[in-house]
Amino acid sequence: MAAVVSAAFDRDPMGARALADENPEKMAHVVGDNDSRRMLHAWRLALDEGASAVRATLLDPSAVGDDMRQLSPFAGLLSQEERQAALDAADVFDAMGSRV
Repeated sequence: MAAVVSAAFDRDPMGARALADENPEKMAHVVGDNDSRRMLHAWRLALDEGASAVRATLLDPSAVGDDMRQLSPFAGLLSQEERQAALDAADVFDAMGSRV
């Protein structure tokens, strides 16, 4: 899913940035713990650094990257069809891995 979101960001960086600027403001009102607030701040920093920092954050394979993606500011960036296609592809990939 992160790779698909990264590709959508690359396709329309200005639109993605506008969405990403709005979403953390909305999320800041509902997250209560300090870890979540730190992650929202880290997203703002990545957005300010530019596209390569956003891509690096989205595609970070570490546990920190996993946590960051849980509070991704890109909710709503993918259409329902794009999101479903990514989920379907992940299911196929997972099924192939179980046969190896």
